[in-house]
Amino acid sequence: MRRSNSDTRLPWLKRMWPQAAPPPADLSEAERTDLARELTLTNLVRLRLVAWGVILASGFYFALELVLVPRLVKLQTVTALLPYFVVGRLVVIAGALAFLFLAGRPGQPADITRGHQILETGFTVFILVGAAALAGLSQSIHLGLVTYLLAVFIVGAFLRLSLEKSFAVLIPGWVTLVVMIWVFMADRYVFLAGLVNGSLATVLALFLSRLTYANRVRHWRNLRLIERHEKDLTSINAKLSEANRMLTRLSYLDALTGIPNRRYFDEFLKREWKRAAREKQSLALIMADIDHFKQFNDTYGHQEGDQCLIQVSRALSKALKRPGDLVARYGGEEFAAILPGTSLPDARLLAERMRAAVAARGIRHPTSPTSGVTVSLGVSALVPAGDVEAQTLVEQADRALYQAKQQGRNRTCCQD
Repeated sequence: MRRSNSDTRLPWLKRMWPQAAPPPADLSEAERTDLARELTLTNLVRLRLVAWGVILASGFYFALELVLVPRLVKLQTVTALLPYFVVGRLVVIAGALAFLFLAGRPGQPADITRGHQILETGFTVFILVGAAALAGLSQSIHLGLVTYLLAVFIVGAFLRLSLEKSFAVLIPGWVTLVVMIWVFMADRYVFLAGLVNGSLATVLALFLSRLTYANRVRHWRNLRLIERHEKDLTSINAKLSEANRMLTRLSYLDALTGIPNRRYFDEFLKREWKRAAREKQSLALIMADIDHFKQFNDTYGHQEGDQCLIQVSRALSKALKRPGDLVARYGGEEFAAILPGTSLPDARLLAERMRAAVAARGIRHPTSPTSGVTVSLGVSALVPAGDVEAQTLVEQADRALYQAKQQGRNRTCCQD
């Protein structure tokens, strides 16, 4: 015969008995401590409400038993037990007041100490033992176990206790109930009825406590998982944003020389042109071209040609001192500089500084008349007005560069 699978022997029991939902194994010790503190904080807040309810209810019954019962009830059994009820109410009230004083008002889980956790368990046991004692007295005069049943269901459904802690607080109350109804029993049938009712209520409270605790832990775990995922997503988004910014910067840089490329030059020119138009300031442009660069490549090869472009770009960039100026690679061996707020004479002086900076590099070029690498430059400057477009500035600088080439290179020419 095939043995039954242990998971299918009592499926109804598995459906009824809630899973414990313990903290996930990947939680650190600090996270487990946070969970325990959070549950203790919640229980202390709820126990504070319970304490005030106990004080009010016990005070009401204390007054009733002390004032009205002796006048209205003449049964000897009731009057004989009245001192026990009065003392029991006073003890319960005193215990609730002591709890309120000792518990304080911790505002967050970090404020919870080991003392709070002991107080949580101790006061819960105190409530159940007190309720069981009073219920046992009531059972002796056929008043039932209402006090104990109410207390045990409040503990099971209202508090969030682990299975181990539920046993720790419910069993002492149950034992007290059994002892009290045995000592003060009216007859055996009353004792058996109280024992059965109290036991069933305790078992049901254990079930409710386990269910409440499991749901709370599951909720806490899901919140932590959501927070962890949010942190991961935030980190990933930050990295993606940084990567996008890096890609954007790279898309604006020339791969060889590392200075801004033609794309960035066009956007920068449009932006500065609009600003110059608003502020009615002059905007200058310098176009620079390496002289006899084709012969340089033919002589030394393209790798040396690339090094030449890098050296020239660095010389041109260092010649400009203002942060707002821009040097970009316009295309091939041609470079361009945009100079906001610069007049034509000042732009010419800067162009001459750029030309001298390239010559000072001393890059050898045997096929050049100067035996070194030089640049020719064209300069233009405009104050944007009317329907004049930024392309006009480029065209003027390009014509000035052509003039410099025609006049023998290694020189600076300005617009007409």
